[in-house]
Amino acid sequence: MEWALYEIIRLFSFQNGLLTKELAELVGINRKSFGPYLENLEKNNSIVRDKGGYVPTFSFSRDLFFNLGMFGESFVPVLDKIEPLVLNDKKNSTVFDSETLIPDKPYQQNRIYKSKNYDFTIYRSLYEPKFTEKDSLEQLLFEFSNRIGAFVTYLLIYCMNSDNYQDSLSFEGNDEYMNRSFEYCLKNANNQFMKLFAAKLRNLKYGEQIRYRGSKVILNKNTFEDILTAFVRIYQLMTFEFEKISDRRDHFQEALDGWMDT
Repeated sequence: MEWALYEIIRLFSFQNGLLTKELAELVGINRKSFGPYLENLEKNNSIVRDKGGYVPTFSFSRDLFFNLGMFGESFVPVLDKIEPLVLNDKKNSTVFDSETLIPDKPYQQNRIYKSKNYDFTIYRSLYEPKFTEKDSLEQLLFEFSNRIGAFVTYLLIYCMNSDNYQDSLSFEGNDEYMNRSFEYCLKNANNQFMKLFAAKLRNLKYGEQIRYRGSKVILNKNTFEDILTAFVRIYQLMTFEFEKISDRRDHFQEALDGWMDT
């Protein structure tokens, strides 16, 4: 029981200390029942109180919640890269990989770097891009949206790895842990999505048509229509599905307004 409590605190207390009420809900028993176990964990210096809640004394570097949060933040510079990452033409690209040797001291490592050649154009065996200079806006939209799509898909695959399954949690607890980790990663990344997208549009040709209101980006009507038209050219059927969702939302709102007026 003591070990199970520690594991739950470790998994769920990264952002804030885990309160005994929250811990009781996750475990499914009365909070008074595990009081002695928490005291033992504190005596063993396995957990400490922080802002009224419990946090582990371990390093966060092995925690999925922490790692995915860092992954989300680290993705932002990747999204901002100027060079094409999706529609690239790097057929024979040299990349330097590091191999870690035996460290002299903790946290200090000697590294040796070896070069490897990669063909990053394998995707062309599946589809061949046909963007021209006249399609610069469409190409920007395709590159940007596929970077975000690849990021989210990779994140989903990573979360489904069986290595992330925690034996100390129930099936429902594992679902909650994965969902929180996934949402935290997206939150750390998506705060910058709009800003980076606007910066790429400015670099293209729409600099004067973009205004900022606080942290929000505002497009004038003509620019909005240009970008939406280009988007539809690439994702015509997806746009059709988006519009159906909007129509259903509007119909629901009209029905709701009518019900409220009666």
